[in-house]
Amino acid sequence: MLQAVIAIVTSTIPVPVSAAVHGPTPSSSGRPAAAVSPFAAPPGIATAGCPSNCGTRCGSHNASCGWAQGGRCSPFSVLPNVQDQGCRAWEDRGRFSTSPFFRESSPRSYQAWQSAGSSDTWVAHGCDGAGIQTDCFGDVMYFEHFDQPSPAPAPPCSSEPYPSHRACSFTHPGKPSGAASFGQYQCGWWRGYKSANAANLQNSPGRGAAYDAGLFGAAGAGADYSKLLADVLDNCPSCRTSTKSALQTPFTDAKAFFTGALWPWVCSEADDAAYEPYTGSKYMNCYCDNEPHNGRQPSGGKPVFPYESMFVYCGLYEDGSGNSLTCDLITLEPNGGEQPTNATVYASSFVLRPAAF
Repeated sequence: MLQAVIAIVTSTIPVPVSAAVHGPTPSSSGRPAAAVSPFAAPPGIATAGCPSNCGTRCGSHNASCGWAQGGRCSPFSVLPNVQDQGCRAWEDRGRFSTSPFFRESSPRSYQAWQSAGSSDTWVAHGCDGAGIQTDCFGDVMYFEHFDQPSPAPAPPCSSEPYPSHRACSFTHPGKPSGAASFGQYQCGWWRGYKSANAANLQNSPGRGAAYDAGLFGAAGAGADYSKLLADVLDNCPSCRTSTKSALQTPFTDAKAFFTGALWPWVCSEADDAAYEPYTGSKYMNCYCDNEPHNGRQPSGGKPVFPYESMFVYCGLYEDGSGNSLTCDLITLEPNGGEQPTNATVYASSFVLRPAAF
């Protein structure tokens, strides 16, 4: 019964980098919103391995990708090998613990997780190069949630003026498990830890998992909403911690500890040729939407966190059936369209096991 309930809950998550700079570039050309495919080429068709805005930061393993790479080829058909270059130096050192989450695969790849009977799939990437955003950052420890798979490509996503928070369906360039698209797609980043304390989103301002993975604000000017978001997460009446705070993991006895965040996949208007190798159009910028709800505030305004932010804590356990994750999904309590003032546990203690993807 519990698994059936989880399947219903997780498959109806509200579609509300490291934090990447998504480089919002509102169109200055007066061009109307475009409706184009959110990829530089149809799924499976290779593009240049190192986009021009990566400069000299692409690694020696930069490549185009497509169907042959499956789930690794996400969210675009390029793997520039930028931030994942130094992954091996820290992934299992100090407070970090990454390898235990990849016992069925490899930290150089990805691991899919699923609840029995559920249609949705959670994918944690290691140092496989997935996750690049249109600013050429974010390709390390990418985290994805998929639902509503389809063998057909998704309808074109219409871009809207920045800041657009309208979620798009997602056409997957790697076509994992034969699925060309997903009606629901959320994406973000994660880290694995050796101790519960290290896995807390925040232990003190500037310290904690949220800062390791860039989960409290998009990088770049006018996008730091960390204090405002931390205050809201600290008020979580339904959280299972003694402090009723979402800043702390509820898991204390696991083999390893998982902390991540997810946002909707959106597209906004742009006018910059740098986006074309990613989205297929200089007029469209698509990204995991950790952009401020009120847009960037580079002139001293106060950026507000995105209302559809979701945070995931998991403990890694082992039983007779192998490894499993027990997880809590935390969202921000809707406030009638106004700024949320507290967090809430959307799904509690749901169990995920390794799955094919």
